[in-house]
Amino acid sequence: MALSAFLERLGDVPISRDPAEIRRKSKDYFWFSPVLAEELQHLEAEVIVTPRDRADLLRVAAASAASGVPLTARGGGTGNYGQCVPLAGGAVVDLTGLARIRRLEAGAVEVEAGIAMFDLETRLRAEGQELRMFPTTWHTATLGGFVAGGTGGVGSVHWGGLREPGNLLAAEVITVEETPRVLTLKGQQCNLVNRTFGTTGLISALTIPTRAAVDWQDMLVTFAELADAIAFGQALCRAQGVEKRLVSLSCGALAGYFRPFAGQIPAGHAVVAVMVAPAGCLAVEELAAAHRGAVALQRANAAAEADPDSLPIYEIAFNHATQHVLRRARGYTYLQSLCPSAEVLLALRARLGDEVMWHVEFIGFDGGHAMNTLPVLRWGGRQRLAEVIALFEAEGAPVANPHVVTVEDGSRYKRLPGDQLGFKQAVDPAGLLNPGKMRSFKRADAA
Repeated sequence: MALSAFLERLGDVPISRDPAEIRRKSKDYFWFSPVLAEELQHLEAEVIVTPRDRADLLRVAAASAASGVPLTARGGGTGNYGQCVPLAGGAVVDLTGLARIRRLEAGAVEVEAGIAMFDLETRLRAEGQELRMFPTTWHTATLGGFVAGGTGGVGSVHWGGLREPGNLLAAEVITVEETPRVLTLKGQQCNLVNRTFGTTGLISALTIPTRAAVDWQDMLVTFAELADAIAFGQALCRAQGVEKRLVSLSCGALAGYFRPFAGQIPAGHAVVAVMVAPAGCLAVEELAAAHRGAVALQRANAAAEADPDSLPIYEIAFNHATQHVLRRARGYTYLQSLCPSAEVLLALRARLGDEVMWHVEFIGFDGGHAMNTLPVLRWGGRQRLAEVIALFEAEGAPVANPHVVTVEDGSRYKRLPGDQLGFKQAVDPAGLLNPGKMRSFKRADAA
């Protein structure tokens, strides 16, 4: 009855009740986690709603509030935590129809939230600009999905994560009320919708900073010893004269899964994938030599993007590295941890041996640089997972658990400042946005 009332109120907003489309758009990459794969694989929406513009989205929000049908916002579906899996059925709101650039000027762009980030970069480059940061899945990931579920990406080695002041300029957010409001958040207010999994309002548009386009160079630097690779990555981060877009390290065991680069990476060698401006290539070579490494590959990133037989260097970074393993081997999953030092990482490596393959993203963090690790670990069951997490934290490496679905339990060191709970109560009083994903939320009228 509620669904019928919801659909009637939508008017001509496009919908789909095709079972195959519902199944596909009710899922993301949660299968990276054996825990989430078990818990989420059978959950689906009842209908897919595809608004074409802000007016349609306002109608969707009003229909939800009036009928009580929950909404789960979806962009490209490239998240890993079940962000767009509807725990309570209802409607998945496919926002990819909202993909217009509203305003483009030197240094900033205002754009609807459903635009694919690679498409946005293509438009920006035609104007001599580019994105500051993007996820490795940017060919399909949307800007709204990146902000709602992500923390950073390629470019974060220089600019830090989305939480850093200046990385989000404004967010247009629609409330879920019988008469929805259109709110504009500015600056650090954007933390109220950043990495809240679509629980704190429907993001309809965003304003983000851009920068002058650079002819980025892809480089692979190999090392016989993991410790040397770590020291090189740290030294490159400290090199303020080198303009960087990516510094991504993988240990020798993990690098063995990067088959497109098998001819460049010696067996068993750690590798650091680097994107730098052309003027920085010589410094990379010098730093590599100083840390007993060797440059195994250098090419223009644009050439790799244009060649269907080439793999851009960022596709062995972040969780793309994990995906290379999962495509070729069963029985693995991953963690996310903030490692405070090389000594801690090497101590964990000594304790865990070949149970873990190490991957490190060097990112800007709180005014300096941090090692954001995404270790790939052999799956030994839930109890062993808990033991490994406890071991990390005992060594001083906090874990943002990717095997849970709630904002609070999965964020830890990625948690943003701001009263997200209070904001949700104000913009979604009935708790209809992605219910179950914000554990601390309770309806005001709940008994």
